[in-house]
Amino acid sequence: MNMKLYARLLVVCILLNVVSCVGQLDRSLTIGLSSKPRTLNPLKYKEVSITSIMCNVYEPLISSDEIYHIKPVLARYWERVDSITWCVYLRKGVKFHNGHYLTASDVVYSFYYPFLVDQSEYRTHGIFIDTIYALSDSIVVFKTKYPYDFLIREIIGYQIIPNGFDPDSNMPCGTGPYRVISNDDSSISMESWESYWGEEPFIEILKIVYIPDHLERINRLKEGAVDIIDYVPLEYQDTILKYAKLFYTPESAVRLIEFNLNVPPFDNRVFREAISMSIDRKKLVDEYYRGFSTPANQFFPAGVREHIDDLGPLEFDTIKARSIFANTVLRSPLVLDYSASIKALGDSIVNQLRRSGLNVVGNPLPSDEFWEKIKSGRSQFWLLSIVYSSQNAYSSLISYYHTLKPGTSFGILNRTSYSFKEVDTMTEEIMRVLDMEVRDSLVNLVHKKLLKDLPACPIVFERQFYGAKNDIIWTPSIDRNFYVSKIERR
Repeated sequence: MNMKLYARLLVVCILLNVVSCVGQLDRSLTIGLSSKPRTLNPLKYKEVSITSIMCNVYEPLISSDEIYHIKPVLARYWERVDSITWCVYLRKGVKFHNGHYLTASDVVYSFYYPFLVDQSEYRTHGIFIDTIYALSDSIVVFKTKYPYDFLIREIIGYQIIPNGFDPDSNMPCGTGPYRVISNDDSSISMESWESYWGEEPFIEILKIVYIPDHLERINRLKEGAVDIIDYVPLEYQDTILKYAKLFYTPESAVRLIEFNLNVPPFDNRVFREAISMSIDRKKLVDEYYRGFSTPANQFFPAGVREHIDDLGPLEFDTIKARSIFANTVLRSPLVLDYSASIKALGDSIVNQLRRSGLNVVGNPLPSDEFWEKIKSGRSQFWLLSIVYSSQNAYSSLISYYHTLKPGTSFGILNRTSYSFKEVDTMTEEIMRVLDMEVRDSLVNLVHKKLLKDLPACPIVFERQFYGAKNDIIWTPSIDRNFYVSKIERR
C-alpha cells in the first residue's frame, strides 16, 4: 500500500476513534444534588428535591416554560365544552417504561391517586374538580364544582403514573425521556428511554449523586467528577467562575420564614412582626445574593397574577423590634431550623435577628430531618422557599393559609396551624367569582390581610443558582426541575 495513503487512513481512523469516544463521554451527565429526596413517589410531597429528579421519569399533561407560557406535553390540546366541563385530548402512541400505552384511564387514576395515599400533598385539585372520567382511551373529561377559568393552570406539572401503579413500592415508571436503572442511598442512575414518544434527548446516560456538603460539591465540579451542581452559595461565585459557568432561574420563588403558631411567642402577631422588622432584606440581597434577587414585600413574586404591584417595602426597624424582644420572656433560646443546603443564608438571618436582641440559634439540618421536624410539629420556626411554576398562584392561598380541614384539600400545605375565619370565608368565595377584576381585587384584599397578620414572613424573591462545566448548554427551568432532555454539551 502507498505509504502516504496508509498514513492518511491511519489518521482518519484515529480521528474517528477520538470522535467516537468523545461522543460517548459527551452523552453522559452527572448531577450533584445538595439533598436526597425523601421519596421517589411523584405524587406524595411537593418538594423540589423530588420533582427535580422525577421530572425526567414522569410527565404531566401540561407544563409551562420560563416565562409561564402554557405548553402541552402528554395532552395534545384541550377545550372547554361548557362552564364546568373540560376535555383533554391525549397524545397517541405514548408508552410507559413498562411497555403499556398511555390511556385516559391512567390519567384518571393519577388524579385520584393522592386521595388514596396518606399525607399526599397533591390533593389541591380536589378543591376545584368534582369528577374526572375517561370518555375514550384518548379523551379525559374534567368537571369542576363550579365555573373555574383557571383549571388548566391548576394541573400544570401534575405527573401521570400508570393505572394501578404504586410508586411507593415499585421502581419509578413513567412516560418520560429517561427510565431508572438503579437507585440507592447515594445516587440514582437513568438511561434514555428507547421508546420515548418525543424527540430523542442528547444525554443518554444520567447519574444523580447526593452531596450535602457545599465545598465537596464544588470540589467535585472542579475535579470533573460531576457536570452540574445545585444550591451554589453566592459567596463561592468567583470560585465557580474560575473553572465553570454559573446558571440561575428567574425569580419564581419566595424565600420566607414560617412560624409554628401553636408555640409561644409565635402565637403573638406583634412578636412575628418584630421578626419581620429585624430582617434587613436589602443587605441580604446585596451580600448573600450578590444582587441576584429582590427584597420581598409580599407572598407572590412578580410574574404571578396575584402579585400586587403598588406595595411598598416591608418595615425594617431594629429599634422597635429590640423593644418588643426585650418584653418577651424566653425560657431558652429560640431555634430557627433550615436546610443545610442554605446554611450560609440561614446563618445570616440568625445574625440579623441576634443584632435586634433576639435570643436565637440556627439549626441547619439534612433535608429529610428538616422536613420531618416541621411536619411532626416539633419546629418553632423555619426557613423555606415556595416555588411558583404557574402564573396562577391563587390555589396557594387555599393550600398554605386556609384553615386545615382534615379529609379535604383545604389547608393541605398549612404547616403553621394558621386559622383566620375571615381569610377562609373570602378565599372560598373567590373560587366562585367569574368577573376577573372583582376576583383580583378580592385576592389582593386577602393578600394584604395576610401581610398584616404574618403567618409567615416573606424575605426575598429568589433565584436558584447552579454551577456547570463550561461545555454545558442549558436554560434552567422556572420550576427548578432538571429537565435533562433539554441539556446538551458542546
